[in-house]
Amino acid sequence: MSIELSKRRRLVWNWANFLSEDTRPRVIDTVSGETLCELVGHEDYIRSALELDDDRLLTWSNDRTIRIWGLSDGRCEQVFRGHEGYIAWVLRLGDSRFVSWSGDRTCRVWVSGRSEAVLRLELPAFMTGTVEAGLVQGDRLVVCGEGGYALFDLDTGSLLAADEFDKLWCTPEPLGTEHALIYSSDDAVVLELSDGHEM
Repeated sequence: MSIELSKRRRLVWNWANFLSEDTRPRVIDTVSGETLCELVGHEDYIRSALELDDDRLLTWSNDRTIRIWGLSDGRCEQVFRGHEGYIAWVLRLGDSRFVSWSGDRTCRVWVSGRSEAVLRLELPAFMTGTVEAGLVQGDRLVVCGEGGYALFDLDTGSLLAADEFDKLWCTPEPLGTEHALIYSSDDAVVLELSDGHEM
């Protein structure tokens, strides 16, 4: 696996068997192939990463942690703990916050500089699996997974709307700034983000 970074760099890692392979993530120079730094700290393989401002990188892992690294030296600057299952994905919220979702069937909002989540969002009971896709529009978070979708207010943590979706996987897409399209292979609805009304 690999992710393109700025300044002719790429994050590379191996998703093979963690016990028998070297899965330590490395930042390499894309021209020379030289390893610039290794990211040492995760206890299981990472799922993905986001490049942050100020030459930093955010990674999330099956070890239930999220970490921020300095790209210049590979030093781990911060560890975020709280999820009880693997972390499936992370989205930036446009400021110092980001939101994650996990196999523990929760979403959590984090702030750089604080190691504990500032919000914990519980998925509705009919969403039987982890979140597979998410969308952030302003202070709204739409998450979709097996069984349906949920709409949260990211300022208060309130669940604004949720609906079963034919027990199928569904995906959110933005429709401007005030609406989202929720669709699966069999159905689609337009969701008003202010109050969760289906159109």
